[in-house]
Formats: sequence, C-alpha cells, structure tokens
Amino acid sequence: MAEYPSQQLDLSAFSNLKSVSKLQISNTLGMLTSLDGLNLEGIYGGGVSISDARGLVSLSALKKTNIRGGGLVLKSTDLESIDGLQGVTHLSSLKIYNNTMLKSLAGLENLKRVDGDVAFGGNRKLIGIDEFLSRVEVGGRVIRE
Repeated sequence: MAEYPSQQLDLSAFSNLKSVSKLQISNTLGMLTSLDGLNLEGIYGGGVSISDARGLVSLSALKKTNIRGGGLVLKSTDLESIDGLQGVTHLSSLKIYNNTMLKSLAGLENLKRVDGDVAFGGNRKLIGIDEFLSRVEVGGRVIRE
C-alpha cells in the first residue's frame, strides 16, 4: 500500500445525518481509510459513487444502510472487500474499476437486479465475477476490461 498523509478525515461531523439522495466520495488524497462516523440509515435514489479514494479500505460503516436506486461506482480504492453493502438490492448500474486490492464481491449478496450495465476492469485480485453474474439479473451489458 502507498504512503499517505498521517492526517485522516473525520466523518463524525456527519453522524446526525440519517439519509441522503446520493453518497459521493472522491479525491480523498489517502486521508480517508473508512467511512466510520457515518450513521446513515438510507441512501435513496442517487446511489453511491466512490472514486480516487486510495487509502479507503473499509465500507463497513454502511452495513446498516438501506441503499435504494441509483448506481454503484467503486473506482480506484484500496478496498479488499465490499463488506458493508448488504443493504443494496437493486441498482441502475454497477461499475467496479481499478480496485487493485479487491478480492471478492462478498457484501453484494443481496443484490438481485441491475437495470443497466455492469462493468468490471483493472481489479486484478477480484475473483467470483461469474458466480456473481449467475445470480444477478442484468438488464444491460456486462463489460469486462
């Protein structure tokens, strides 16, 4: 893992926030290792987009969060797993790119349907994509790069 600044972002200022239409996190400069401090009960409509978040290794703070609608983008993180996304059951799209530490899709076991495209690329340690696709209904294309 690369070296990052010793200062970490503290999300506890958002602890009273219970729901949002979209959770978007990007360009964290290695200052965010987890989403601890978030106590979201729901993300409704806009989905979750996490990109250019090297240093982010855990989504477990989202474990009790209902995520309904919108897409899921995980791009350029240091996540080894996506445990914490058990609240995802239906998405408009799914894009998982350049997560070089990601090993499995465990955490998305409750996802039943993706209306649009599902795309994977640059996740060199990721296994189990075929098993994942065999149990998820995909309305669009499956893209593997």
